Amino acid sequence: ATPRLGTLGLGVAASAALLLALCPAARGHRRSGWRRRGLRAVLRAARAAVAAADRPASASAAAPQGPRVGATPRGKARCAEWGCTCGGTGKVYPYAASEDYHSLHPAVADLAVWRRAAGEPPPEVHREKLVARYRTRGKFAVGPAKGNPSRSVLGLFASKRLQWKVVPLSNCATVHPALVEGVAAVEEVLRTLEGVVLPFDHDTMADAEAARIPSLRWIELTLERSTGLLALVLIWNGERATPAPALDKLIEALWPETEAGALHAERRWHSIWVHWREPDPSLERAIHSKRPDAWLQVRPASSDKLLTGGVTLDRSLVNETLDGLPFSFGPASFMQVNLAVFECMLRDMKSALRRVVVHEDGVSQGRSLTVPGEKLRLLELYGGVGVIGLSLAHAASGWDEVNGVTLLSTDFNPNCAGPFALNAGSIFPELGDGGTDPEGRCQAKEEDRE
Repeated sequence: ATPRLGTLGLGVAASAALLLALCPAARGHRRSGWRRRGLRAVLRAARAAVAAADRPASASAAAPQGPRVGATPRGKARCAEWGCTCGGTGKVYPYAASEDYHSLHPAVADLAVWRRAAGEPPPEVHREKLVARYRTRGKFAVGPAKGNPSRSVLGLFASKRLQWKVVPLSNCATVHPALVEGVAAVEEVLRTLEGVVLPFDHDTMADAEAARIPSLRWIELTLERSTGLLALVLIWNGERATPAPALDKLIEALWPETEAGALHAERRWHSIWVHWREPDPSLERAIHSKRPDAWLQVRPASSDKLLTGGVTLDRSLVNETLDGLPFSFGPASFMQVNLAVFECMLRDMKSALRRVVVHEDGVSQGRSLTVPGEKLRLLELYGGVGVIGLSLAHAASGWDEVNGVTLLSTDFNPNCAGPFALNAGSIFPELGDGGTDPEGRCQAKEEDRE
C-alpha cells in the first residue's frame, strides 16, 4: 500500500508493517525470548509481507490522495511558509522531496530499505489534500512569562538548543481551530488566577526544591469531532495525596459546579481530567507519571472515577467514527492526531490485507500467510485501543474466503485495556464474556505485555 503522509510528515501509513501481524513466526512466542529472538523473526517475516503487499494494487485498493512529492532539490521551507506565526519560524522543514523521506523519515526509510532489498524502487510519497488545521489532539507546555514568573504562557518549547522556554501558541498551521480556542480559554482563566496557579518552570528542573513547587506543567486537549467538544487534561506537578487548593480553584473556574456555570462549560468542554505528575527526578522530562492511579476525572463531577477502573460513562471517553466503525479513546491512550489521513491508512491496510489473504492478482507469489481450514490469526503490536486490529478483524470476518478471525492485540499501557474492551464490544456485539462469539466467527482480546 502506498504510504500516506500528512502535510508536515506527521502521519505515515504503516500498512506493510501491520501485515507482519499475520506472520507465523509471531505465534506462540515465549515472553523471555521475545526481546532477543522474536523481534528479529517478526522483521524477517515482515519483509515477505511487505513484498507481497507492495505489488500493484487491484481495483479494490484505495487510490492515493493528493499530489506526489516530487524529486526536487531539498528546499528550505520553514514554519512561516506554512502560515505559522508561532515563533518557531527558524526551524527548517526536513522533507521537501521524496528522497528526503526515503533517507530521513524513520518509517519511510525502513520501507525504502525493504523495497530496495527486494530489487524494487522506494515507495512513492503523497501529500494529503488537507494541508492544515488537522491536529485534533495536542499537548501544550505551560511555562512562566518573560519577566513575570507568576504569569502562565501556553504553547510549545522554543527551538533553541538546550533551552526550555515556552513560546506562545499563535496560529500554528497544524492545530485545529478548536484546540487553539481551547488554549486561549485556559489562558484567560489562568490570567484571572495569576499568582494563585503557578506555571511550572521547565528550566529549573535541576533545582530539586524549585521542581517540587505545586504548579501546572502541561495541558492536553482532544477534540471530539462529532460534538465539537474538547477533553481537557491538566497535568499538575504534585503528588495525588497532597492538597492542591490552587488546582481546585482552576478546575472550578474552568467548569463551575453551579448550574449556570456548568451549562456554560458544557458548551466547550467534553470532560476535565487531572494527571498527577509527581516531581520524581527519575522521570526527567517525561510529561506523564507512570503510576496507574495518576489519572482522575474531575468533570463532570458525577463521573468521578479512576481511568484504570474501566470507565464507560458517556463523558469519560472521546468517541470517534473511523472508516465507519465506532471507537472510544481515553486521555491516557494513544490516538492519531491526523484522523483524516488515518482513515485513508485504514482503508489501505484493509485492501492490502485482502490482497494477501485472498491472493488477488497473484500477489502472494506462492507464499500463503493463512492455513487452509484455520482461522485468520492477527497479532497487533502496540495496539492501543485496538483501532487497526479491530478494523482489520471486522473487514476480514466478512470475507467468504476467511474461516473466522482471531485477534491478539498487545500494548504495554494498562490504560488501553478498558477502551479496547469497549471498542471490541461495540464492533462485535455478539462477543461473549470469553471474547468469542457463539459461532466462533471472531475472537478478540488484548494482553498487557512489553
